[in-house]
Amino acid sequence: MTIVSLRGNKDCSLSVSDDFQLDSSLSSNVRVACLEDSAESNNRFSYQMAEVFVYFGWPALVFTTCIIMGSGAIFSILISLLFFLSPVIKGYFGVFISKEGEDPRHKIGSSSFWYDGFAFIGSTPLQGIRQNAALSKSLDIIYNYFDRFLICPKNIENGWEDEISGFMPLNKLVWAWTSFWINMPIAQDVRSRLALVTKILSDFILSQTEKNPGDEVKILIIAGGTKQDAIMASRIVKKKNSGVKMKFVCIEPDEFFSISRSRELMKSFEVDGKDFVDIPKKISTKPEKKQTVSDVLIQNGFSFNEFNMVLCIGLGDYQYGDKIFNFLRMIDNKQTIVTANVSGNFVERPFLHKIIQWPKMQYFSLKKYQGILTSSFGSNRKIEIIQTPHKIFNIAVISPE
Repeated sequence: MTIVSLRGNKDCSLSVSDDFQLDSSLSSNVRVACLEDSAESNNRFSYQMAEVFVYFGWPALVFTTCIIMGSGAIFSILISLLFFLSPVIKGYFGVFISKEGEDPRHKIGSSSFWYDGFAFIGSTPLQGIRQNAALSKSLDIIYNYFDRFLICPKNIENGWEDEISGFMPLNKLVWAWTSFWINMPIAQDVRSRLALVTKILSDFILSQTEKNPGDEVKILIIAGGTKQDAIMASRIVKKKNSGVKMKFVCIEPDEFFSISRSRELMKSFEVDGKDFVDIPKKISTKPEKKQTVSDVLIQNGFSFNEFNMVLCIGLGDYQYGDKIFNFLRMIDNKQTIVTANVSGNFVERPFLHKIIQWPKMQYFSLKKYQGILTSSFGSNRKIEIIQTPHKIFNIAVISPE
């Protein structure tokens, strides 16, 4: 399938492999497909090798330099170990201060040799990702740094590196270092996930309109951040059928960046803001708090059952242990559900948590996630799981009951 051009001549092409069955002895209602995304480089092995070099190469380079300069072997080893272990030590320190109520993303300055820049020259995009890890602002940079969707991240325009210094080769070096990290496999899959969800949304809205002409298609988005996927889907739908009626209701607690940025995106993509309603509230899986999805909707004049689809991407990654089951059941209104999880991935996983200080996530294998979905929604509902190209994210589409 191909996503049509969003604003200009740049197309985002996606293809999905033939469906195949996953462990039919456990659940015959689940089908799995693999996504191919021609807009990303997809050379995972090369990136992993480069990432491993960053982990081990800098200490080795420092050790060799110390030896060449005549430093003693013990001193060289100690300095090299310091380079190698400092981000890990900072990571554990970050876990400690987070238990004390502090935010390690702002309290700890990560070594620029590892992520925030190159040769102690800071990189604005990389600093923005680390200091806002797991927040909408970091995803805005990852989504839009390469201009794939024909917009730039907020406050980061093309040519940002020219302001680093008056020495152009150094600026280009920092730019190359930045581009490397924002193109690591997990970042590629983040952009592929955004494009796929955009496609799922636009197809669903057009399909519902075809089945019930004149009816308004209502989508509930839970913790959707800047909701760039919904905004792009809205534009695609309107280009194909200007008469479509749709309404996106978004429960999003982050008014500071997410909601204000989404309004900017609506202008950039020339989307009617009247199709979007923001509810700046947090949700909870505990009924006694009166902040479940249903509670929040009722408090704001909506009924949970009136929505044709519930979309929740990302929030489930932070539901630890058995909370994931309560969470999935809470977002179920017996209609179509689109949700996702993150799988464990070599190299990027420790990098995310120890160096970028990305908060802990709940990682599930594909088989484990299949079991969770079947247990949460029952074996009678059809479930399609689409894996991103590097198999880091699994996007699940659950059919109505």
